[in-house]
Amino acid sequence: MLRVISIVTILGFSFDQDDEKFNPAETAKKFLEDLLNGQEEDAYNLCADHLKTPDAKEKFSGFIKKVNEQLGKLVEIVNLEEQKFNLKESNFRVILHCRFERFLADFIIYFDKKNMIHGFETANPDMDRFHKIPAYADKDKFFEDEVAVGEVSEGNYLTGYLTYPDPEKLKDTKMTGPYPILILVSGAGPYDYDHSVGPNKMFKDIAYGLSSKGIAVLRYSNRLRSDPKIQGKYTIKELYTDDAVNAVKTIVSKSAQILEEDNIQLDTKRIFILGHAHAGSMIPKIAEAVSGSGLKDADVRGYIIMSGIAQPLEDTTLKEISARFNEDGKMDDTESALYTELSKKVANAKSKDLNDKFASDQLPFDIPAVFWLSLQGYNPTEAAASMNKPLLLLHAQRDVLAEKDFATWKKHLSNSTYTLVKPYETLNRFFIAGQGKIVEAEFGIPGNVSEEVIKDIAEWILK
Repeated sequence: MLRVISIVTILGFSFDQDDEKFNPAETAKKFLEDLLNGQEEDAYNLCADHLKTPDAKEKFSGFIKKVNEQLGKLVEIVNLEEQKFNLKESNFRVILHCRFERFLADFIIYFDKKNMIHGFETANPDMDRFHKIPAYADKDKFFEDEVAVGEVSEGNYLTGYLTYPDPEKLKDTKMTGPYPILILVSGAGPYDYDHSVGPNKMFKDIAYGLSSKGIAVLRYSNRLRSDPKIQGKYTIKELYTDDAVNAVKTIVSKSAQILEEDNIQLDTKRIFILGHAHAGSMIPKIAEAVSGSGLKDADVRGYIIMSGIAQPLEDTTLKEISARFNEDGKMDDTESALYTELSKKVANAKSKDLNDKFASDQLPFDIPAVFWLSLQGYNPTEAAASMNKPLLLLHAQRDVLAEKDFATWKKHLSNSTYTLVKPYETLNRFFIAGQGKIVEAEFGIPGNVSEEVIKDIAEWILK
């Protein structure tokens, strides 16, 4: 299959025109469009004579082929930036922020001191510029504060953000508080507090959407992203449950501060916790930890599982890699070798002989043995079925594992009086709408969490 990678190509170009008429942004834009739209001769004509060689043309052709295969067609140049600097070869450059069919990329075109194109390269873009606040969110209706989840004095905390309603702006809805609270927990991976994947920010969309509807939302960074000391020695406890309990404690103290300083009341007796993907699978563990934490000033009323993984994580990992490598219908030799190696590591993670001394490099993604040991014997769907708290199960169906996972969740939870189950046929694992077969490159296309999901969560919490 073809995967999106960062292509770096430095070539020399010459563009000969009068200084007074020279427009670097338009020149850069024309050059890129000519190059990608099949007008290669026009692009060659912008080159100095020594770059009109067969070797240079071959590099051009190879570059165009890689872009078309990996990124797809150029959809639009979102914007351009001109930057001046003082180097021996170049005195300024133009950065073109581009959106392609399958991904986003920045093209950087360099100009020398004679206003000639000196070279170009592609780079991974600043994804934040591509994310747009969803139309269903109104930033005038809520406040947003940075918070620390965990022990600040010991430096053992995670960066988070709390969005909470502005009563003055919600008067027309008759929602004057106290406001319920939702805590968002991300899955296994170094996710930031927005759950950023490419240009998309799932948790930020959820927080802004729900706080516009009268619900306070706390989101925080995953410990794998924020705490380098955890590497090599984390279990379910360190990765999920401890931080979820700390998040509840943070909400209690922050709510008291907000009440005292702003006279806005958050309802710490109506807290809900949402887990996405593998964190969704860990909701029963989180509920158990919260229940046993002895918190007196907080009451977690219910839990939400978003596209929770019903199968063992190691099996899920293997199936996802297989699907990714087979996007074009077959694995090449390199992919086949990687898949075989991962299969052996998955077998090690499932082995009864696994112990905490087992080398991490012999396990999936070098995740430590203690983590895999903490998962052995755990069945998330059976554990969820025994929960005595209200549970909302939301499942995105446009996903490699969705069909089997959803059927398993539904089988175990269908008889529960506490559970509401809802599938979304057109949404991917980040609850963004799409069409057709899901491919990895889709996660690089800007989008927002579906408004339907925001409405469903809000209605369930506020009922």
